[in-house]
Parts: sequence; structure tokens; C-alpha cells
Amino acid sequence: MQKIKVVIAEDWPDWWKLLEICLKHKGLEMVRAGDGRQAMQMIEESSPDLLITDIGMPQMDGITLIRVIRGREALTGTSKPLPIIAMSASPAEILSGAIKAGAAYAFGKTFDEIERLKTIIKGLFPKSAYALCCLAASICC
Repeated sequence: MQKIKVVIAEDWPDWWKLLEICLKHKGLEMVRAGDGRQAMQMIEESSPDLLITDIGMPQMDGITLIRVIRGREALTGTSKPLPIIAMSASPAEILSGAIKAGAAYAFGKTFDEIERLKTIIKGLFPKSAYALCCLAASICC
């Protein structure tokens, strides 16, 4: 059964904890990076299946992180780009910048959007332990 390795780039501990509580499920391995630079290092070391990134972070913001990832993918000619989901408490125009930079999805940091995030993860990885567990339990996800 496929396990999903997720890097979550988030500098706000409360939001990280909320994501951890809501997304923690069999088949989903999450690690937290406190900023974009740390996330980039984790991505290079572990080749995750998914990146969920905040936009406004110290050291390297989320939009810069997305651009760096997409630039490296273009240079290496990767056939399978890393799925990236951007989340932010910032206005919609900031979120549209994440899409322009190469994020697959971008939306606000609200509790309602966590349900959308769960649905997107299940859609991206339909044969994963995460999706199957959610389907079998029909709870949480």
C-alpha cells in the first residue's frame, strides 16, 4: 500500500498542529519545515510525494519555494513534477501568485478548507493507504 510522504512548510505552530491533527491518518507521513529553505532541504533529501506550503514564511517564502522547485524540475527534465498545495491567510491575489508560480492548488487557511485539502490528497493519491483508509472508515476524511 502506498504511503504518502508530505512535507509541510509552515512557520505558524498552531496551524501546523491543526493540520497534523486533521490530516494524521494511516498512510500519511508528515514532516514540518519551518520555512522555505528548510522545506527545500527536506525535499532534496527525502523526495516527498506532496508539498503543502504556507506563502508568508521567513527565510524563503512559499512563492519563492514553488519557483525554485519548478525551476529545478525544468532543469532536470523531471517527468513527474511534485504536487504542490499552497495555503495562506493572505488575500486572494497572493494565492493567485502561488498558482502562477506553479502550485497545483491554492486556498485560504480556514478550517473549512482543511476538508478541501483532504479531498485533494485523496484525489491525487487514489490508491494510497490514506484514501483507502478514509473510504473504509468514512470518517475524518
